[in-house]
Amino acid sequence: MRPVNSVILIVIDDLQADHFNKFLKDGYLPNIEKYLMNGLFSNNMVACYPAITIPAQPVMLTGVYPDAYIPPGGHWVKRDELIIRNYNTFKEYSLINDELGDVKTIFELVRGNTTGLFLGLNRGSKQIYPTKRQVFWLYLWYFLFLRRSISQANTLIINKLLNYFNKPKKFFKNNEPPRLSVAWFLSSDSMLHNYGSTSEQYLKNLRDIDLKIGELINGKGKKKGLKDLGYLDDTVIILTSDHGNYTASKWIDIAPYFDQIGLIPLKPKIPEGNFDATFGSLGFFTLKGNTWQERPTIEQMQQYGPKKIDLFKALMNIPGVKYLYYREDGNTFEKGLIHILYKEQNDIYSASINYEGDKTKYIYEEKDVFGYSKDEIASKILDQQFHSIDEWLKHTYHVDFPMIIDQITRLFRNPNSCDIMLSTCGETIFNYEHGRTKNAHIHGHDIGLHSAMSVPLLISGSQIPQKKLLYAKSADITPTILKLLGEPVPSNLVGKSIL
Repeated sequence: MRPVNSVILIVIDDLQADHFNKFLKDGYLPNIEKYLMNGLFSNNMVACYPAITIPAQPVMLTGVYPDAYIPPGGHWVKRDELIIRNYNTFKEYSLINDELGDVKTIFELVRGNTTGLFLGLNRGSKQIYPTKRQVFWLYLWYFLFLRRSISQANTLIINKLLNYFNKPKKFFKNNEPPRLSVAWFLSSDSMLHNYGSTSEQYLKNLRDIDLKIGELINGKGKKKGLKDLGYLDDTVIILTSDHGNYTASKWIDIAPYFDQIGLIPLKPKIPEGNFDATFGSLGFFTLKGNTWQERPTIEQMQQYGPKKIDLFKALMNIPGVKYLYYREDGNTFEKGLIHILYKEQNDIYSASINYEGDKTKYIYEEKDVFGYSKDEIASKILDQQFHSIDEWLKHTYHVDFPMIIDQITRLFRNPNSCDIMLSTCGETIFNYEHGRTKNAHIHGHDIGLHSAMSVPLLISGSQIPQKKLLYAKSADITPTILKLLGEPVPSNLVGKSIL
């Protein structure tokens, strides 16, 4: 296949594969059906775990996972400086560009004109919208002064894209249209958290995004679309999402329980506290060892804080919690063991993950805590041997906890990751961040169930064969784009070209 001139990556935040298929079947997404369903299609592109926008965004835009760079996720404690990093804040959302280290973004790997729209991670892009200054004014103008819906961001994205293709000379150093454009439609995430995936607001917003995709192809007002500009035949459009979603049965304010068991939230400026946590239905707990610069040992976690509590028992008593993960003392980046506790009714079962380099081995005795043994395909990988990420993907893409053995390992290999990770299975949600409960929303997306990890993938273009793919993974996006544009694919990428 010869290289194409342009690739447009459209990411609809928080779009579950099953929901997408239903919306298509019911006729709610006519432009996507007409223009983007004529190429490669998959119902099982597996998002990274945890299923949260960050780390999902850097995984998709670098082709590697959080064990390759500094940030383990959207919230983490920088122990050496005692800083709580939160990329969801206005002050810090773009800092991920500086903290990615030597890992290159897709924008740094593609030659020529590139654009990044509504991205936190945009390092290397020739055109960025909005800039940090523009974010501030957009917030004031749209949400304070005019009280407009966040879905106005959809209009801003498509207007900018059409401008880049209609008048490239105005934005770039030459008159060539962008070779790569990444448009992140984040409005759907806001609608999901506020109203849920079955709400009229969520569907209305998706229909608006579908309308905007039609405008990209056919034009809007005086702005020509890709078709009339003559670019459509030599452009590949990729549509996908960063993660799916779920709706919890109940919300619980967990902050009083932490007070009760002697967990004191970290306040870096004082400093005081013995833990920091974010906890949707998936919880990340960073703990003070002898100092904040040291991790606690397993023994210390079993006699933790002023009340000398067994943290493992105390945290497993939180309503709805079913899984607890922690690393063995002395783990290295190349070799180690991760412990798993699983609660079923009143019984606690243990399992573990052994890793050597990029390969992982799942070990259990009494109970298969992820239920792989119940599936004909997944059960074939339960051989207590070491396996690669693509082997886990091949065997578990279709069940709950797809390739989670690999993903948990990559998270705990990151030197900045948490000390303990908790998970419900989506029945209970807490919305706790850094010492306080934010809201009582029951719609989330962080857990490892198939509903949160499985997203649609469409790759459409005149050169793309019509074919259904059984599975893919989000890290495959970057090498696929590089392949389409005729760019070299670095050997260090974990993702592989879908083509």
